[in-house]
Amino acid sequence: MPFTDGAPDEDALADAGAFELEAYGPGQNCNATYDLEPGTYTLFCIVEAPDGETHYEKGMRGTLTVR
Repeated sequence: MPFTDGAPDEDALADAGAFELEAYGPGQNCNATYDLEPGTYTLFCIVEAPDGETHYEKGMRGTLTVR
């Protein structure tokens, strides 16, 4: 994933078809439905923690496979 100053390059991600969900605080839920084509998708969080690192840098990322 392209990075700029330690953060994901959001322009490059948008060009690749990425989309963003709004941040939700602790204890809150987000329910949504998406119509995704089969494939492999990368999920990650770029919210900044109090220590200055993003949640992505702390390991908050995963892969979603749609069949």
